[in-house]
Amino acid sequence: MEHSPPNFAGRLAKYLYDISRAGSEAGRAFHFLEFVRGVYREVDMEYLERLHPDLERHIKLKNKTLMVRGRVDAFLGNLIIEFEQNLDVAKLEEARSQLKRYVSILWSQNAKVRTPYLAMAGDGNNFIVYRPRTRIIEGNTVLTEEVLLDEIDRIDLRRIKPGDAFAWIDRYVLYRTRQSATAENISREFGLLPVSPRALGLG
Repeated sequence: MEHSPPNFAGRLAKYLYDISRAGSEAGRAFHFLEFVRGVYREVDMEYLERLHPDLERHIKLKNKTLMVRGRVDAFLGNLIIEFEQNLDVAKLEEARSQLKRYVSILWSQNAKVRTPYLAMAGDGNNFIVYRPRTRIIEGNTVLTEEVLLDEIDRIDLRRIKPGDAFAWIDRYVLYRTRQSATAENISREFGLLPVSPRALGLG
């Protein structure tokens, strides 16, 4: 069972309250960033300082998009989160389109070495995680429509225990936890096993 920092449950409750009152996508992105910063300060600082000398350097917030970049030790690659007011069909499609555009720009800017980004669509409560891929050979420009998003995970932070919420944040944002090498974890990491939306908190 995953454990969380001493004050995590309280921070999570406050964060979910703040999200419920956020009136814009940018507000939701800001509250998430502040929540992550607060969690980071309370997590095994000696370990994290050794692993990530300065988290603030690696997190960029622009309007409603949060990017965690430049983390050479990141288990799952660099992270891009696109926030929407909700994740209904129309808003989710908008978020997916933006994520594809960002990934295509980043891959095209540095075509020789294609960074293995992770992409998330989120409304602050619900998050859907995608692994971008393309059929375009490395070294070439990648157009937006040539980026494919494979869903690998999804979660509703309101419907899980604080310890499980921390494990999820740890996995995708802090990158501190390493998953055990079970067949299921390996399959999910490399997109070989379909993920059940009901089992993961949405749908």
